[in-house]
Amino acid sequence: MSIPDLDALAAPDTRAARLAEEALAATSPAPLVHHVYRTYAWGRILAARDGRRLDLELFYLASLLHDLGLVLYEDDRPEGSSCFAYDGAEDALRRLVDWGIDQSRAETVADAICLHLNVRVGLAAGPEAHYLNRAAAIDVIGLGRRGIPRPQAETVFRAHPRDGFTNTVGGFLEEEVGTRPGCRIHFLYRRFGFGRQLSGAWRQR
Repeated sequence: MSIPDLDALAAPDTRAARLAEEALAATSPAPLVHHVYRTYAWGRILAARDGRRLDLELFYLASLLHDLGLVLYEDDRPEGSSCFAYDGAEDALRRLVDWGIDQSRAETVADAICLHLNVRVGLAAGPEAHYLNRAAAIDVIGLGRRGIPRPQAETVFRAHPRDGFTNTVGGFLEEEVGTRPGCRIHFLYRRFGFGRQLSGAWRQR
């Protein structure tokens, strides 16, 4: 399967996709908005390279909504939650069902969002979850970036620049670590030096 060009990465033309775009724009700062669109692009490119098929609507929804847990107000978080990815998954599930998405399809999106912080997500969890995990890691810390051809990477960055991303997302994640000891981000910071990886990602490309 050939790697798609940027025009082929256009959003699915569905009502839920448009509502996800509106929810993203209403809740998230520009660096986070560009991040989730880049995540969608990286995942599409990787899946095409691997010869894997994605449900494009579900992958688009998972990509656009996967970090909403970072920007939800405290009162919107499920009681007892200890992870922004869990918060985002629960929020996405409610939104998608309200938007008319079938429950099982909405759960596929929510599961992908909840899993995306795991160190590794295999294909057994579903292609949408697998490629969301890989694509988010590429964008946030540069892990696996060699899987993205340089010309395509530059095209994606022109459409969705990384300006302000490190400081904005780093601030959200540091708050998560400070207020939720034991969360997955705390583990990634402590065990893998996630903060240093974030600061150094994509500096030279």
